[in-house]
Amino acid sequence: FIKQLKTSFDLVCQTFEKNNEAFWLILFTKINYNDFYRDYLLQLAKKELFGGDLILAGLIEFCFQLLDEYSQSPTLMNESSFSVIELLKTLASKWLSDIVRLHKSIQEDIIHRLFDRILEAKANDRTVKHFIEQLYDVMKTNSHRFVKWPEQLKDRLDQILLMRYDLAHDVIDAFKPIIKLSGNTPFRETYFQLLRTAMYRPRLDCRRMAVDGYLILLKHAKWLIRPPAAQASQMTMFSLVDRGATQMNTINSTQRSTEGQCIELLMQLRRSLTQQYDVRLTVYEGLLPVLCKSPILMAPILDMLISQIALYYEPICDKCTLNLSSCLIERDDKIQAVEPFVS
Repeated sequence: FIKQLKTSFDLVCQTFEKNNEAFWLILFTKINYNDFYRDYLLQLAKKELFGGDLILAGLIEFCFQLLDEYSQSPTLMNESSFSVIELLKTLASKWLSDIVRLHKSIQEDIIHRLFDRILEAKANDRTVKHFIEQLYDVMKTNSHRFVKWPEQLKDRLDQILLMRYDLAHDVIDAFKPIIKLSGNTPFRETYFQLLRTAMYRPRLDCRRMAVDGYLILLKHAKWLIRPPAAQASQMTMFSLVDRGATQMNTINSTQRSTEGQCIELLMQLRRSLTQQYDVRLTVYEGLLPVLCKSPILMAPILDMLISQIALYYEPICDKCTLNLSSCLIERDDKIQAVEPFVS
């Protein structure tokens, strides 16, 4: 059946590509898609009727064939969102998301296949971006299912450390739907451990990716309590000392754990400001979106920035003067900036 469906798609696509028409597919994805695919094929697969497992395997294979063909198709500058190839990709994306949501047993297989295709990518263009978008969509529609990340998939998270920076940035961004869930979920702990590992890797791309991950956690985590407004010199001394004794008694273990994670994230970002130019630039560029989303973190972040600025300015005659010698370095007969905010 799946072979016949694929053959039908190929024949119709060849016909309509010549005439630059694909509106039949819009109707298929919006109407016939629900009636035929969800109400019949998925129900047969779910109830294991008439070879339901074979139908399910065929659907998954068919969806990945459509996504692979989208990757291999030539990029057209004026390609319409209603073109055949774009609509086929949309169709495959919808089907895969439904399959993962309704059939927990094949979640790991789909994640494995998506990671395989992402790792095989040679360029961060549409040949890989739609696989990352598919990963994000799977995480979004099934976020509660992945709150506890399967043991069999932990090695896949570790493979993010092998990716180049621009690709790793997009992949860790795909896990936002799970991070946005309230509470210290098991996945967040696994994600946090991945970032700790990345921060101490010698590869620059790993450390930049770790900074991106810390910023995502700060931006999207639901902080249950207000982090104390400590001074920069007291950044390592974040605690609950500024709370009254009565308030101390009302803070439960979950809130303490949340505050502890917030403190560690801020400390990791502070350490990042002692690393290379690119790592520090990633921190600076990501702080504003964090503050826009979580203004409650303004005091500790401003303290961190003031402390950093103080390293490069020196008071002379009641004025703050930039110390250029500490901001610039001569390398290979060229002058390079070592501190991003002076550029």
